[in-house]
Amino acid sequence: MEIVKFGTLHYGGYPAPPNAPYTSYLDGITIGDSMPKKKISWVKVGTLFVSTKVIALGANWDDLYRIGLIYGRPITIDGKPYLCRSPSVGKLNEDSSEWADIVDSCNNEEKCTVLSPERWFWGQEKAPSFKDAHIICGYSSLKMKSYADDDTQTWDFGFRPVLEPMDSGFDSCVSDSLIGKTLSMCGPRGRITGTLMEVSDYDLRLSRRSVSGLLEDLSGWASLHGDDIVVTRDQIRFMRIEKGDE
Repeated sequence: MEIVKFGTLHYGGYPAPPNAPYTSYLDGITIGDSMPKKKISWVKVGTLFVSTKVIALGANWDDLYRIGLIYGRPITIDGKPYLCRSPSVGKLNEDSSEWADIVDSCNNEEKCTVLSPERWFWGQEKAPSFKDAHIICGYSSLKMKSYADDDTQTWDFGFRPVLEPMDSGFDSCVSDSLIGKTLSMCGPRGRITGTLMEVSDYDLRLSRRSVSGLLEDLSGWASLHGDDIVVTRDQIRFMRIEKGDE
């Protein structure tokens, strides 16, 4: 597997080593330009870059969700744009998931030495039968799963970032030919998935399928109109056609 080191963890705008503990008063987590002795180690799996370790130890699900790092937040590292998010780990009793595929790509769970399981990390999926709890993964085994309350703050929990390289030239490709396709897009905050219904020079109208993030996060780049969402084109940071609709 290809291992690369780039990008540096930042708390409240200040650089920190990957293993630096995080508490909410530090006011935000992001990954910025590479700095000597503070670079993050990534394994490349297909087009994704996956952190080999759990970082930002102490960050809870609420922290990551509030700043857009559960479902995806656009960032720039060394001049290159990425969508930074948490892995999709599947439901509690579900074997197949994005995370399972990542682990399997690193040979197999028993022989994989690239990814470190030593800490729990937060996944995207909600815990069954619990209002404010989500799935956690890792610790003693790469595919081990459990769940925890969203506000749980302990040094055994953290963030395992996944980076998706972003194509900054996507907007020129938006045309009537995409009407009827299912698109996923991010703005300054929040993520929207929906079926494209109408295209104009200034905005896109989608039939809403799902909104990831708080509705107030859509302010300034998208607005709700009944069952539709109108998105301002020049505020879109990342967009892709969902699998099966290419």
